[in-house]
Amino acid sequence: MTLEPIWTKDLDIVFVGINPRSESVENGMYFHENNSFWSQLNESEITSEITDSKNMLKYNIGIDNLVHRPTKSSKELSKKEYYDGRKELEQKILEQKPKTVCFLGKKAFRKYFKEKPENHGWQKEKILESKVFIAYVPKKNKYDSKMNITEKDKINKLKELKSQ
Repeated sequence: MTLEPIWTKDLDIVFVGINPRSESVENGMYFHENNSFWSQLNESEITSEITDSKNMLKYNIGIDNLVHRPTKSSKELSKKEYYDGRKELEQKILEQKPKTVCFLGKKAFRKYFKEKPENHGWQKEKILESKVFIAYVPKKNKYDSKMNITEKDKINKLKELKSQ
């Protein structure tokens, strides 16, 4: 069991994470309600009043993962799973043609491109014709504490994404 990707043709943005957490699959939605992803999207004005993944297409945005197998940690994923996930994602991008692919965190970007990005935000790389952006991981984590990244920083970065 996993989460179904939310896609349609010509999306403005498709958000891409590494893989779903087991809890998200159990709840049947991306970033179950206690995650700040939804409030960050609302605060950045990418969406308004969205609280879960059910209404994403209303805002012409979608969501997917590089790997669909749920785990407690992405450390459990194999190189083959990442390889297969990259191929599958690229095929979806070819068919669906989103304007922007937004990776949720540098690690997701690194797992797709096999290179380390310098910064969050707009990237020089493209996937076919889609522009590439790196947002901060929505959920509070060790990187945030180490780099003093606040909720406001995450919202401001999403505002950069919205401005294009």
